[in-house]
Amino acid sequence: MKIPEAALQQHLAVLGKTGSGKTFAVKGIVEHLLAEHKRVGIVDPTGAWWGLRSSRDGKGAGFPILVLGGDNGDLPLPALGGAAVARLLTEQRVNLIADTSQLSVGERTRWFIDFAHTLHKTNKGPLHLVLDEAHNFAPQGKVMDPDAGKMLHAANRLAAEGRSRGIRLAMITQRPQKLHKDTLTSADTLIAMRVLAPHDREAVEAWVDGCGDPKQGKEVLNSLANMQRGEGWVWYPEGGFLEKMKFPAIKTFDSSATPTDGGTLQAPKGAAEIDLTEIKAAMADAVREAEANDPKLLRAKIRELEKKAGTP
Repeated sequence: MKIPEAALQQHLAVLGKTGSGKTFAVKGIVEHLLAEHKRVGIVDPTGAWWGLRSSRDGKGAGFPILVLGGDNGDLPLPALGGAAVARLLTEQRVNLIADTSQLSVGERTRWFIDFAHTLHKTNKGPLHLVLDEAHNFAPQGKVMDPDAGKMLHAANRLAAEGRSRGIRLAMITQRPQKLHKDTLTSADTLIAMRVLAPHDREAVEAWVDGCGDPKQGKEVLNSLANMQRGEGWVWYPEGGFLEKMKFPAIKTFDSSATPTDGGTLQAPKGAAEIDLTEIKAAMADAVREAEANDPKLLRAKIRELEKKAGTP
């Protein structure tokens, strides 16, 4: 791992267009962290991370990381399970992937509010948290929906205050202009990969203006359009580190690979085993509690009871 270890102990922003190799690059970082027995949580709205459980060829075991939700999950990801998932990370210290790809936008919003709030409240000690497609959780621009506003506040709070609670964010986005500026500029280290759209380049420039040397930034900005897949600038100003590098191949199954010629990605035959007994019980109890206290569900039950009783 050529990236300075000190840079991995702070917030990280990974910016690049679709197909530039962002997720691939961060998977290599996560593999390094897991091999070093660090705590890791991944919020995955794309369903691209489950391959960490299997070896590169899909025949053997990868890392024993829990997968919740998606087509390849060990357990479902309940829409009201945000707090429960956070407590798995912080109290039971379970490394996990929360695959939110099958939640609706509204469900994902509610899930993340509960997750981020509980994570900030209960975490103690270093925790590396990956937010893939981070602009979904910290959107730039006017927020019309109240829940979306709460989600943005929760994400920005993790970025602004999370480090004092031990949280180290790795924020990945293919649309830097859509990632809230407060979240983006909280990153101490930048990995800048191929970026073409002018507005997205302006977002990278905003990070440079706030965190880096503008003179060095010119070289970075002028080269972004011509970067090759899997290639990126790693810039850690506090440590005086600026280097263009080619990220190495990952060691686990590439579940983010794009199927070709209309094919589908075949699930691997081997995977690391996980004991789900205590996890199932903890999730079930937490979700029942969340459902019992959910205002929408309570109102629905009241309406149902009134209907049965003949109350107008």
